[in-house]
Amino acid sequence: MIKTYLESYIYHISIERNLTKGTITIYKKELENFLAFFSSTWPDHGLVFACEHEEVVKKYLYKLVVIDKNNARTVNRKTTILRGLFNYLIIAKEFPEIKLTPMLNIRSQKIEKNIPIFLTLEECEQFLYGIKFFSRYALRDYAIFQVFLSTGARLSEISKLELCQVNIQVGTIKLYGKGRKERLVALTESAAEALKQYLYSGDNKDLSKKGRVPKTDTDIVFLNKYGRGFDESGKGIYMLFRDLTKRCGVYKPGLSPHKLRHTFATLLLSNGCNVVELQKLLGHSSLNSTEIYTHILDEDMLNKVRNSHPLNKKHINDDFVSKIKNGKDK
Repeated sequence: MIKTYLESYIYHISIERNLTKGTITIYKKELENFLAFFSSTWPDHGLVFACEHEEVVKKYLYKLVVIDKNNARTVNRKTTILRGLFNYLIIAKEFPEIKLTPMLNIRSQKIEKNIPIFLTLEECEQFLYGIKFFSRYALRDYAIFQVFLSTGARLSEISKLELCQVNIQVGTIKLYGKGRKERLVALTESAAEALKQYLYSGDNKDLSKKGRVPKTDTDIVFLNKYGRGFDESGKGIYMLFRDLTKRCGVYKPGLSPHKLRHTFATLLLSNGCNVVELQKLLGHSSLNSTEIYTHILDEDMLNKVRNSHPLNKKHINDDFVSKIKNGKDK
């Protein structure tokens, strides 16, 4: 019976919620881990018992934190997945025996807010210039990372980008985010030109000037050196990014293609884009997800105080004070 609950929920998030294959795989794996824990700890009980006893979930969370040493962010993600399952079961007509959810009193763990890693404007310029010098496939790689920085796209959105989503003439790209949620983003002139050159340059003996040359029937925009789309996991683009940032001298611990999304958000906020506008551009369903980028506004405010405060450079001369004191003491 437990397997029936899981299969029904996976069908629900696949068909009705239209989540991506990657997300579904993660959900399924996490829920299988929980159900395996439940079955081994309470072998004589069905899932109705778990729904009616919140200690089942609490013991599982204890295992995640104390035994498995998961950090707070990971535990919260797993908790959200569990909450989704139980919320579904309690409203699903096919499971009238489920009348309660064990998640009512389960709270998320507190997460310390860290400033996102990002590239400064100067580092972005250094990186883009560096690609021209250091990349073997400069035309392609320059286009890839111009589009990243121009649109704030996710790695999965770039690796799966298809020709039908690109409108070079208008200068826009249609992106499909989490849950296949659609949004239209603008390309900067430099990104549009880089993408145009890559798409229409064709084959070239000089690999740095080689454009899009598919070796198989594919509509994927960015192709690897074999003329096929990068793997859906994004590993290929990740490794490419890591190598290029090191060659260009802008690499820092924790830097990844997703941090270009942080960079996009930070650059726009620092140049007058408001948080609500940024939320739409990033495709966030909740404003809370966007507010992590407001750190740049706080930094700008602090810098303005430092630079404009009338007492900023009015340092008290300690030597002068000492001379007066010493003279007075004589």
